[in-house]
Amino acid sequence: MRVVSKIGKKLAAFVVSFLIFTLTFSLLTQKEVFATSSVNTSQTYYVYDGLTGEFLRQYTLDAVPYVDNSRSVIGIDTRTVDFSVSGVVKLMSQTGYLGSGFVVDEHTIGTAAHCVYNCSTNSISMVESIRLFDANGNVKMNAYPVEVHIPKNYITSSSNTDYDYALISVRKDVSKYACFNLGTVLNSMNTSTTPIFVSGFPKRVGDTYVNLTNNIEYTGTGHLFFLETRTIFYDVDTSGGDSGGPIYMQTEMNDETYYTLIGIHTNGDDNNIHSGYNYGTRITTELLHFYKSNSNVSYER
Repeated sequence: MRVVSKIGKKLAAFVVSFLIFTLTFSLLTQKEVFATSSVNTSQTYYVYDGLTGEFLRQYTLDAVPYVDNSRSVIGIDTRTVDFSVSGVVKLMSQTGYLGSGFVVDEHTIGTAAHCVYNCSTNSISMVESIRLFDANGNVKMNAYPVEVHIPKNYITSSSNTDYDYALISVRKDVSKYACFNLGTVLNSMNTSTTPIFVSGFPKRVGDTYVNLTNNIEYTGTGHLFFLETRTIFYDVDTSGGDSGGPIYMQTEMNDETYYTLIGIHTNGDDNNIHSGYNYGTRITTELLHFYKSNSNVSYER
């Protein structure tokens, strides 16, 4: 019976993955996806020691070849406490709280670059620990950074929001908390009817400042509104502390919920520069390569 159960779960996961693929990529060919929907250029990354902040090395990920085979509440704050999405993490420093993040795979955490690098001081914002939680909000594990990878373009362009993403490698296996599949959103999608979610650990909800020692995760719901090459815009409520958290879609099947991560929350539009919409870094071919197929990451100290 256990074998049948495992096969059934794998089959369900395959079907859901296929449906998500169909939803995301529609009827476009792979060549059209690379040409029209994904940023796909060479990018250089700086690597820092997660324990000392010392610069270790740099590397370049070439473009993947085509192969034929902030912080703003919009209206009333509608976010709710939610620990059901286990893959959302909280980045802690010695002096407080740096931001949110998400589990990519066994030893990889994703977040926003500005959560781990301060362009004003040209220095790493040291992550002391990464907290992972159970469904009741209890801290079940603390993971510790081995390396921090940041796009060179983010550092040399004084925090260009197009490159506001980062990777933290950890020694511990955090796969039991992984719940996100990484995907891309095509320009052809009807964004105004696409519900999305943003989860994280905000410092303020409504008019109330959150006690940062309480580890309360919140989820906001809204819709995509428009897309740029490296950025996605949405009307989901956010506030300081949500940065680095996942922007994702949900699919329900056979009483199971599947999550597809399509972006990383980075900014709130408090000054109405972007028509009042909050925005984040869009998952592109570059980011899929960076997070999921990167042989330059070390998980051992």
